[in-house]
Amino acid sequence: MSPNDPTPTNEISLEPIHLIGKSNAVMRLGSMMLQAGAGSFRIKQAMSRAARALGITNLHTQITATEIVTTFFRGEIFRTRVAQVRIGTVDADRIVELERLSHHMPAGMLPEELNRRLDRIAARPRHYPTWLTMVAAIMACSGFAFLNNGGWQECVGVALSVAITQWLRTMLIRARINQLAMYALCGLTAALGYVLFTGLLSVVSGQQSALHDAGFTSALLLLVPGFPLMTAALDLGRLDLSAGIGRLIFAVLVLLSSSLGAWAVALTFNLQPTVAPAPEWPLWVLIASRVLAGFVAVTGFAMMFNTPFTLALGAAGIGTVANTLRLTTTDAGWPNQVATLCGALLVGLLAYVVATRLDAARIALTVPAVLIMVPGSSAYRALVYLNQGDMVAAGTYGVQALFTVVALAVGLTAARMLTEREWSYDRVHG
Repeated sequence: MSPNDPTPTNEISLEPIHLIGKSNAVMRLGSMMLQAGAGSFRIKQAMSRAARALGITNLHTQITATEIVTTFFRGEIFRTRVAQVRIGTVDADRIVELERLSHHMPAGMLPEELNRRLDRIAARPRHYPTWLTMVAAIMACSGFAFLNNGGWQECVGVALSVAITQWLRTMLIRARINQLAMYALCGLTAALGYVLFTGLLSVVSGQQSALHDAGFTSALLLLVPGFPLMTAALDLGRLDLSAGIGRLIFAVLVLLSSSLGAWAVALTFNLQPTVAPAPEWPLWVLIASRVLAGFVAVTGFAMMFNTPFTLALGAAGIGTVANTLRLTTTDAGWPNQVATLCGALLVGLLAYVVATRLDAARIALTVPAVLIMVPGSSAYRALVYLNQGDMVAAGTYGVQALFTVVALAVGLTAARMLTEREWSYDRVHG
């Protein structure tokens, strides 16, 4: 060892101790937001606010679906940190609390105080116990089945299959099984349970329903990765490709894994695509029913994401208004993609108003509200026609489903651009 080399005893004196503590606290905030399902732009904003409060001069952050790489600057001193997280269960409550924390940090805050506040947020119990989350899943998917013009058999069949699937998913998550394997097993359980339960209901009631088209994909809706899909769309809308592409690939893998079971069941039982027409009820009865079903469904989705109940009701109100408008305009002859885009745009605008008043994360309101606009029937028909070898029909319905999902993303992104200056102008952010 050279005489000029630092000895083990005095080496620590050469390290920027204060910058290390501050950067660790800011990185912990970003990691918690990433694992809870927040979008990359919101994570960068929150980390920048925290860094300013702690006295960090500047920072540059790169975010992917599972990693954060940040270089912190204090004068001429800098430090680079890398954090890796697993793609975890979505926790809207944690996103809301972490964003609120980042907005209410006094200048000169010490990293120890930030860590204490993060400890309190990390220790918060989930708002809803396992059994209530199961009820929420039943509410969400059964309401979605009704909105897709399903009858009582479809709604009951969805409720029973979803109850079993949600229980299975909870057990597999606790066992820490591979996520793609979990989604494949749950997709098989949901599809098989729906077919068996609706078949049993037909035998018991003596009535063979022709509306199974409306319910098959509804039973799988609890497996749709809503947060990764929407955050991927928003990230891509800001050309944040590293985060957006990673989230999108994860969402596609989840959808493919879930669809394997649905494909196997559709092939085994030789399911036939049918068109589920809207009920021939008086207009006011139909609208009132859709309002009720939409409110129940969105509330269920929000509860599944651990959204605080007040925000869950706010999301339900937003989603009900926008989706009822979407369905009404579709019945009036509007192209489904156009009606969906307008509905998603309305969701984004209303969410801005509600989130501002409640000091909440906007994404906690938008994702549950748009999930009931997912094109379930088109996806189902594409799957069945693919099994039958009718590639033209499968491609037609597949493209319809894809364009509807794109319309959801475009509507939400347009709403951000209309209401947030950071989305309207191309500026580099941390």
